Amino acid sequence: MMSEVKLSIGGRIFHVACDDGEETELLESSKLLDQEAEKLQNQLGKLPEDQMLLMAGLILGDRLRSKDEESRLLGSNLEKVQQELISVKDEMRLILQERDPSLSENNVLLTVSSLMDEVLSSLTTNVETDLKPPTEKISKTGLDSQTKLL
Repeated sequence: MMSEVKLSIGGRIFHVACDDGEETELLESSKLLDQEAEKLQNQLGKLPEDQMLLMAGLILGDRLRSKDEESRLLGSNLEKVQQELISVKDEMRLILQERDPSLSENNVLLTVSSLMDEVLSSLTTNVETDLKPPTEKISKTGLDSQTKLL
């Protein structure tokens, strides 16, 4: 079933049809577009509708592209940190064995592994949410080809 949502973008009203349950995402997206349209109109004055929407969309697209690049770089950095932590884990294992040769290999590995797993888990959990590319976040909002102007 389709719902109708009334959107205000750049001082203009649009009626848009969407699937039930997509209303909130559609309203949130339109608010972003409206904010950019308002900024443009404050800077350039009243613009024709098509120019206002095109320019606001391009600004948002550029911002999305930048965030995708930031996300990619953060992901790359996270992989490097994870590799470094694995190296530290191996070094810790060797140090523990040197300090107390009576420790069994299993006890050393369990101790080091437990400590490093906690660090890796905490790091990964804290960063993963921020690493999702904005395009992935948008695609999961539920907006699809059924969303259309009325």
